[in-house]
Amino acid sequence: MKVDVNDRLFSQLKRQNQVQCQRCLREFKVLQTCHIFSRKYYSTRFDPLNAIVLDFSCHQWFDTHKMQVCLFDASKRVFDGRDESFHFLVERLGYTWDGLLRLYRKSQEPFRGYKQKKKEIAKHLKQLIEQEV
Repeated sequence: MKVDVNDRLFSQLKRQNQVQCQRCLREFKVLQTCHIFSRKYYSTRFDPLNAIVLDFSCHQWFDTHKMQVCLFDASKRVFDGRDESFHFLVERLGYTWDGLLRLYRKSQEPFRGYKQKKKEIAKHLKQLIEQEV
């Protein structure tokens, strides 16, 4: 998927002032922005709640350990010690199951007019970056 200027700005915003991976807690010179739900969904592509900051290997782990069944089947939400992305978000980062489900549903909502809104989104992201400095 092509990375555009807004993707770069959003990633900069998320990684700003971050030196530590949110999963392994180690410090890195280079961190990545990891989307909880794919950035192909424009409804949540630039939503700060839909992204966390990870190092390369933890990003790979997160993307390969998503079991969305946990979102829809409450009986699967009991943490049984297995390494799974959504449990990590709830157990370690303070997300809630209801919050993740809302975020998932939002990601599935249609988003039209990105090309028309692209400059407006870039302006907003730049303002947020300036506020964080």
